[in-house]
This record gives sequence, C-alpha cells and structure tokens, in this order.
Amino acid sequence: KQDDVQWDCGTPGIGVLVSDSLMFERGNPSPSDPNMSHIYGMAMPLLMRGMPVTPVQMENAAIPNYLDPFRILFLTYEGMKPLSPEPHAALNDWVRRGGVLVVCDDDADPYNRVHEWWNSKGLNYRTPRQDLFEKLGIAQNINPSDQPYSLARVGDGAVIWLRENPADTAGSADGDKQFIQAAKKAAELDKIAWVEKNYLMLRRGPYVIAAGLDDSIGGEPRVLEGHLINLFDSTLSVQSRVTITPGSRYYLLDLDRVKSATPCVLASACRVNVLKQDGRKFSAYVEGVTNTPAVILIKTEKPPRHLTLGNKRLQTFDYSADNQLLKIDFLNEARQRKLTVEFQ
Repeated sequence: KQDDVQWDCGTPGIGVLVSDSLMFERGNPSPSDPNMSHIYGMAMPLLMRGMPVTPVQMENAAIPNYLDPFRILFLTYEGMKPLSPEPHAALNDWVRRGGVLVVCDDDADPYNRVHEWWNSKGLNYRTPRQDLFEKLGIAQNINPSDQPYSLARVGDGAVIWLRENPADTAGSADGDKQFIQAAKKAAELDKIAWVEKNYLMLRRGPYVIAAGLDDSIGGEPRVLEGHLINLFDSTLSVQSRVTITPGSRYYLLDLDRVKSATPCVLASACRVNVLKQDGRKFSAYVEGVTNTPAVILIKTEKPPRHLTLGNKRLQTFDYSADNQLLKIDFLNEARQRKLTVEFQ
C-alpha cells in the first residue's frame, strides 16, 4: 500500500474493452484471429507510444464508478460480443458524462449472426453495435466524412467509429497510423494532452517500475539519477544512474525515499520474520531454499559490531556508511535460523 503513486508515461486514462466472450469466439466454425489482433491491434499502437493502456472488463461496466478512471475507451465486436445488453447502458451513461468511445469494427464478424440477445426477444439488430448506437442516440450509420473515421457528439462526450476490422488493421504496414489518427482525435475531443514516450515508468512510494519500449517512437532514453537499487540485480548494489533503454526492465528501490528511524529490511532473497529492530539490535528468523544464495539488505545508520546466524558468527557482510546500508550474504536453509545483528 503506497500513498504516493505517480506515472511517468504517455497519455493516461485510456482503456480497451474486453469481454469473457473472447475465448468463445476462438473456436469453429469461424474462429477469430489466432493472434488476437482484434485486441492487440488496438492496444499495441498506444502501448508502444508509452501509454499505460488498461484492459477494461465489459461485464464490470455497470459497477458504480468502474469506468470513472477512463477518459477514452476503445471497443470492437470483432472476436467478442457483450454477454448481455447491460454494458451498453453503462457505456451510454459514461459517454454522455464526457467520455470518448472509439469503435473499431466493420460489422463483418460471422458471430454477429448467432441467435443471441441482440436479435431475439423483441430485438432485431444485425449486430450488437447497433444496439449500442441506438442507446447512444446515434443513427445506425454515422454520416461518413473525409476522415478514415466518422464522429458523433453524444451529450458531453463523443463516439468515433473507425469502420475497420482491427485484426486487418494490425496486419497492415501503416495500420497503426490510421488507428492513432482516431486516437488523437479522441484526445482532442476530451481535451487531454496527447503525450508519446518511448518508455513506461510507474513510481509507487520508494519503488520505481520501468520498461524501455522496443518498437517505439525513438528519441533519447529516460535517465534516472540518485541512489537506486535494482531489485532484479542479485548483488543489490547501489546505482547512481539508470538508463531506460529499449527492451530494458527495471524494478528499482529509491533509497532517497526510504524513511525509517530504526534499522529496516529493504530487500531479501529469503523469508525474513523480524523479531526486533531498534538502534542497538536487529533480530529475525530467516528461511529459504537450501543451498541457494541469500542476501539481506538492511538500512541502518549504525555499523554492525557483531553478527550471528544460528549459533555461528557471520563474517560475510558489508557495510556502506555513505549509503547507510548493511548487506549480509549466506547460504539459505529450508529451516528457520535466527539472525542477530548488534550495532556499534
């Protein structure tokens, strides 16, 4: 649980709607795209521009406030269908309150013709999209324009219809450009800044999670400076500079944001059940997979005077006064042993 949560990324607040029916349509007689390009084709152009695109479960749309975090939502009924009409009522309300819905669909999915709720019990729609557009108060076919998409204002929000199969668009060399053009229009309508970056980074309290994107927009890499520990590095060494390059992944601990008046465990490669920690003594039970290397990193203002593990004195440790870090190394055992550190 962290109170301080900050994104360093492209435009946030964007989601891609998904339904449980995604798995149903992967079967015969007319299976959807085996690579699920109807979903990834919408998500990846945004993700590779540094935008933290979020899957949005359609069946949860009616839950109060579920859609509130999102400013732009992308939807297709290629390869999936809503299991009931309830999500359409929630989407209608969300758009009218200011959201922008981007629909990417050519209405050609054979599963539109199955006997389902949108064509039974008094309803006679050819596709579930028609039911959605009816609720939104949009004509069944939005007037075409000179753009690759059509646009309709609905309440305080809007609907953009890109008449394309997103799987076909994903297979086109310039398909992402067409899709991004509609996405930029959605951001303009919602009056949010369009920001592209070649990385994703999320800070949660003292932790930083970062990814350099492989097929992105280019440009200079993001550089972090300070006192950082890469938790993917088995040595848990302090780094003063981390560069987020394409393909890189980092899980960092920012020592400058760790505040503790008493010795505290920052990271470990074993289970650590703390018994006591104060300015004079630290003790804990430790346990891990036998004969695997254990390392425990403790933040402490005072250097150690005496360390014991079980009944034996421990010599494999290192203390950095500059960083106030005590690093302890030993071999794990699959039983509890008591680790004790006495400070000077």
